[in-house]
Amino acid sequence: MTQNQLSLFAENEVGRRITNYPVLMSKDFLIEWKSRLVTYQQQTWNNPTSQQTSLFEVSPNLFDPDRVDPFGLLYQPFEFYRLSEDGQANCIYFVVDLMQPLLLYVGETQQTPKK
Repeated sequence: MTQNQLSLFAENEVGRRITNYPVLMSKDFLIEWKSRLVTYQQQTWNNPTSQQTSLFEVSPNLFDPDRVDPFGLLYQPFEFYRLSEDGQANCIYFVVDLMQPLLLYVGETQQTPKK
């Protein structure tokens, strides 16, 4: 008696169905959900619960990260990394929702100075 290994990509896979799922989130629900996130973020920024400490001495030349306002910065296109560079430093960037003051993502470029 020989046993054959089953293929993961057989033509007649059992249980493989292509279905069109209905949209589960309405526009109103999305707007209300984003509003709750905005409220949470604003409460967190206005009432910080804890302060992060540093193991190392902080240089006085560095900016204070607690004073950075992502919504007060100049907006750039999402493909900002393709723009001409000013200097050889990495950048910290913020992705914000333009409809509401909602911070979606904080990132750091690492390859920009090496292009």
